[in-house]
Amino acid sequence: MRLQFEKEAKRCRSVTAWLDLFDTGQDYRDQALRIPLGVLHTGPIEAGQELVAEARLPAGALPPLEAERGSLGWSISVKIDNAFAFDDELALELSDIVTSGPDPEAVAQALDAGSDQLEFDGATAAAALTGIDHSPPYSPIPGVELKVADPIVRPGESVSVEVRLPRFKKPPKELTVSIECEQHYAWEDDDEISTRANGSRTTYAEPQPLDPADPVHEIVFAIPVDQPFSYQGSAFKVKWQVIVIEKRRLRFQRGTGVPLIVLPPAS
Repeated sequence: MRLQFEKEAKRCRSVTAWLDLFDTGQDYRDQALRIPLGVLHTGPIEAGQELVAEARLPAGALPPLEAERGSLGWSISVKIDNAFAFDDELALELSDIVTSGPDPEAVAQALDAGSDQLEFDGATAAAALTGIDHSPPYSPIPGVELKVADPIVRPGESVSVEVRLPRFKKPPKELTVSIECEQHYAWEDDDEISTRANGSRTTYAEPQPLDPADPVHEIVFAIPVDQPFSYQGSAFKVKWQVIVIEKRRLRFQRGTGVPLIVLPPAS
């Protein structure tokens, strides 16, 4: 990025740049990852002077994403530190970025190590951003076992699922297994006092009925190529899972789920 100053900046003490990854929900935009690019200049700036900020995406970087309930993108941010005056800041959003995201092995390692590694540069941070901490959406169904052959996939790839059911004393009236994408987004609740709130919506589901009399079910799902990849941010999140759901009349439904990690499409 080239930064040209039309006017002199006598008060300038330093110019510093960063490479930022940001996520945007319905009403909020948060910084997910910041990589320092260093100090570009120190001291006053003359009119017409040019500064250059060179940035390389870290290994395994996530590509930009436009989804139904939010987005993800990269930018170069510049801060001009002025003496005895307010600092100046500007940002240039980067487009036309092509990357396949983190390697599946890096994602698996990040999941094993935990997901609080966003301060790190490089593949570890990118992989941690892809990892999702899933909390069970429902009370589990007693006796139901759900196995996924490979929980780390890319759009267009298949997901092999095995469901083992117990001998029900009273067979469920409606039992399904589904692959689901759930998007979470930050929005402003200004009903009485303006506060930040979190919303969620299931944006993709492919339910398949299960026969309670059959103890073993083997199903193969496919991740559609037009669906978003997994992402763990603060203003925007994308969660994937395979889940067995039992719908019960006049009672809360129950569900047993296994999280999936959907990586960006291979570039």
